[in-house]
Amino acid sequence: MAIIPIFLDISGGEFLIIFLAIFLVFGPKKVPEIARQVGKIMNELKKATSDLTREFQEGADEVRREVGSVKSNLLEETQKIKAQLTNVSSEASQQASQIASTINRESQIDISGRNQAAVFQQPIETPLPETPQENIQKAEEEEIKPIT
Repeated sequence: MAIIPIFLDISGGEFLIIFLAIFLVFGPKKVPEIARQVGKIMNELKKATSDLTREFQEGADEVRREVGSVKSNLLEETQKIKAQLTNVSSEASQQASQIASTINRESQIDISGRNQAAVFQQPIETPLPETPQENIQKAEEEEIKPIT
């Protein structure tokens, strides 16, 4: 770990001047005690920063694990959906093939010339009314009101 520089822009000469000022203000008896206190404070700051760094790393690792878990779950679900879609697609293709073959079989004409499909054998025999009077008469019989 890198030590965080507390004295950001203090050069050696400036540090010496500060040290002399402390020596003159507090005297030679208190300087070692002040140095010990500054050392303890620096040690506490280093511990606090390392604890914070460790906590941030643990939090980031936990987030990475959760993201990885979600990613793997999404991939699994995507694979399941893809497999289901493939199955549905193949089933639909099979059913479409069966319907097409059934339609082809029903519309084929056999060798004797007869049409196998009953739809094509009988002509439509629904007579259409020829005049508007017949339309009105038919509507009255069926109890339908004509549009006038």
